[in-house]
Amino acid sequence: MKEILSTNLSILTGELHHFLSQIQRINLKNWTWLRETRERCRALTTELNRLCSAVTHEPLVRRIESVATALQAYDLELGAGPSSGLFSPSRRRLHQAYRHLANAYGDLSNQIQRNFVILPNVPTRIKTMNYSRSIFHLFAGTTAFICYQFFFNRTGALWVLGTLLTIFGTLEITRRIWPRWNDFLLDHIFRTIAQPFERHHINSSTYFLVGVTLAILAFQREAALLGVVVLTLADPFAMLVGRRLGRVRILGEKTLEGTAAFFGMAAVAGSFYLLAFAPPEISLLGRLAIAFSTALVGSMAELFSKQLDDNLTITLTCAAWAAIWL
Repeated sequence: MKEILSTNLSILTGELHHFLSQIQRINLKNWTWLRETRERCRALTTELNRLCSAVTHEPLVRRIESVATALQAYDLELGAGPSSGLFSPSRRRLHQAYRHLANAYGDLSNQIQRNFVILPNVPTRIKTMNYSRSIFHLFAGTTAFICYQFFFNRTGALWVLGTLLTIFGTLEITRRIWPRWNDFLLDHIFRTIAQPFERHHINSSTYFLVGVTLAILAFQREAALLGVVVLTLADPFAMLVGRRLGRVRILGEKTLEGTAAFFGMAAVAGSFYLLAFAPPEISLLGRLAIAFSTALVGSMAELFSKQLDDNLTITLTCAAWAAIWL
């Protein structure tokens, strides 16, 4: 019985994850999109309610019911019909309903992992298109670049990063101990930049700090900062292009268009950085070769990062590759 239930849960969570990924690209003026999305909402709600009758574990039942309620709320917002204008109230309410739905899905997938220990094919991460988060990402990366390039030596940079890691590490630990503290941080303090999956996982900003710290600790300045430059500019650009223009899926939710955008931005940004700051003994052709090869390595890291956050893997792989040649 448990094997059948785990299989049903795995299939249903996979369907929910796919649905949540699809509806991020909202098209309120398209009646066909509205009709099909509402039909899918109702079908998934029916499946969840049916699954509830087969589940006896009360916490899991509550999580399933929470997702079903969030789906109904999303369907209700869609019932308002097409709206005009990018920032119309209807669109804002729909984004809010989507966020509640994504959070409920994250709670459900986390509860499933707790109950079944290992349940294959249960995607746990929903990454939403968040412009505030992208701006914060650009600001943090640019600040790290400017500080280490112009103001701090390695020791000073490591002291600053060590202090920030202590603060973020303390937040990560304490929010695991006290769920209300976790809710307060994600629903109020970091609400505008947090992703739904981060409620039950390490925050991407923490991975960013770890990646930058290890890069500065292990590699020379130019290699470490090249990794920071690639992550800061190419990663958000790839997400923007992938979400808006992505059509050809090549691995999971990753698209050919997003990966190509990552490579292009990484190559251009890396070239400008190395032309300005690479050691003088490296030729022009050598600088361009390092920039383009690092862009390729970073693209592969971004594409295949699944278990580890790409804020960690992109920085370290790019810095490690560049360190070989610089």
